[in-house]
Amino acid sequence: MGRPERPVTMRTRQSAALAQYLRVLRQRSGRTYAELGRSTGMTPSRLSRAASGDSVPSLAVVEQYAKGCGADKQEMAELRKLWRAARGGRAPALAVERPMHITLIDTPKDLWTAMVHLHRKLGCPPLRELERRAGGHGQLPRSTLNLVLRGLAQPSRDLLEHFVRACDVPPAEINRWLEAWDRVHTPRSVVMQDPELRRFMRLLRHSGTTEAAIRRALYPAPMAAPRLAEAFRSASGYQQVPLPGQTQLFVY
Repeated sequence: MGRPERPVTMRTRQSAALAQYLRVLRQRSGRTYAELGRSTGMTPSRLSRAASGDSVPSLAVVEQYAKGCGADKQEMAELRKLWRAARGGRAPALAVERPMHITLIDTPKDLWTAMVHLHRKLGCPPLRELERRAGGHGQLPRSTLNLVLRGLAQPSRDLLEHFVRACDVPPAEINRWLEAWDRVHTPRSVVMQDPELRRFMRLLRHSGTTEAAIRRALYPAPMAAPRLAEAFRSASGYQQVPLPGQTQLFVY
């Protein structure tokens, strides 16, 4: 007889309900995790984690788990409902704002928000699992990552790269995350610390922003020409932008 299963982790009420439902299905089937693993093609440890409450497993894992336990259509429908609720659940300690688009991030808070949101999007997998995905050997130390995700430390560039790779960010998107880190850690001039200028520069960096939208952002109080000139010299990707009441300013 195997050792008793430890109590479900109450990370959120929704994730705990999903884990408990999975356990009920397995206990009713009378199967051990080893037997369930043989019928589903998954490792016993992965199936055990799915029903632990530590994180929200993928829907594919939940469905395979349930099928291996002989769940009927009604039970499968209930499981999907619980899974959606668990994915949408929010742990109080990790309450964050809606993340900004990665190309607009330029502050430590914005970068932290994006990292926490990415972690949640995956169902908050255990940090040990992310460390394993990153290749181990200190590539993504979970003790440091824990501090970063709690907002108690800032990530290094290498840690951020290993984190987004472990979170299955597409290779084409990884450079955008690293560029965001570079913007966060690039010293700004006194002018660029101006909130209105920073808002304007975010519009410039957004590839979908039209010139009309930029002009609307400047009203009702267009910025003084010297400040605009310095802002434009700091920008990239635009050859020239017409401004209300101003001649065209060139981006160097």
